[in-house]
Amino acid sequence: MANIMITKRCNLNCPYCFANEFVNSEKSENMDITIENLKKILDFIVGDGSVKSVGLIGGEPTCHKEFDRILEIMIDDKRVENVTVYTNGILLEQYIEKMNNHKIHLLVNSNDLSYSKVLQKKFLQSLDKGFQMMGDRIILGANYYKPDYNYNYIIQLVERYKCKKLRVSISVPNQKNYNYRPLEYFKKIKPFVFQFFSELKFRGVLPYLDCNILPSCLVTAEEISLFDEFGADNPFSILKNKPVGCVPVIDIMPDFKAVRCFGLSEYTNVDINEFASISDLRNYYLRSFDAYAVNTFHSNQCQDCYKYKTMKCFGGCLIYKIDKIMNMKNMVSKWTMNC
Repeated sequence: MANIMITKRCNLNCPYCFANEFVNSEKSENMDITIENLKKILDFIVGDGSVKSVGLIGGEPTCHKEFDRILEIMIDDKRVENVTVYTNGILLEQYIEKMNNHKIHLLVNSNDLSYSKVLQKKFLQSLDKGFQMMGDRIILGANYYKPDYNYNYIIQLVERYKCKKLRVSISVPNQKNYNYRPLEYFKKIKPFVFQFFSELKFRGVLPYLDCNILPSCLVTAEEISLFDEFGADNPFSILKNKPVGCVPVIDIMPDFKAVRCFGLSEYTNVDINEFASISDLRNYYLRSFDAYAVNTFHSNQCQDCYKYKTMKCFGGCLIYKIDKIMNMKNMVSKWTMNC
């Protein structure tokens, strides 16, 4: 799957936003993708047949002035099998009829909007109609971005809509000059995450982790077994024996610039016009970035870890060790030039 950033506009200012360096950052006329550029990017993504699912991201996708036209293009393109709209849900109601198509899925990044009765009312009205029409093609998402994160509003939402699953992201730092050790951060946030997941389990809601999974060394077999009633869907089963990779999730911006993911935007920015296909671009990231990431570690504790060496744990998001990745890449580049 690859994502198209169709607009840099957003009607919220979330503290955990992974794209905050781009959102609401330019003059109005440069904020939205043109329909012409959208079609070119879509051809690039699905042209070689290796990718059949497309994500629409922002900013807030529904803020694009031609969002309904963009939906039509996605629905009419037979090469596209699934479209996921990543949205905060506030403006969904005006597009819900158009989105009532089997191709369209929604991932609603839910926020506590109790500070604004107007926004909260719009959000709930949109979700009420959305769940009524689209059912399980809507998934709610929560971003766990600090240890004392108040998740009561999420509990209320999953109960209101009788949700059976919830996508949970443990957010990474979105400020350039952050200063902490990742394992210490995970140790601090872990009890709160387990408490949150236990609340969801009590209500029969399956939580599933997005990327930035807790490191294996911090989760015991006994803790994993607490969620065994979910069977193979145990949110922590991936920490047992399965490889925990970080495959490139390619985000493409309105001006044809692509990044491996927004968290790594400063270090992986390229122009898609320099590549023959999405497969070509993915392979480029694997060679020029991931190959170095596999051979670096962010904490000394990881250096001799069996699971780390056998790629069963990456210790969290790659941004935690970006300095070491770039140092290794530069060192190899200098060595190659001198040969």
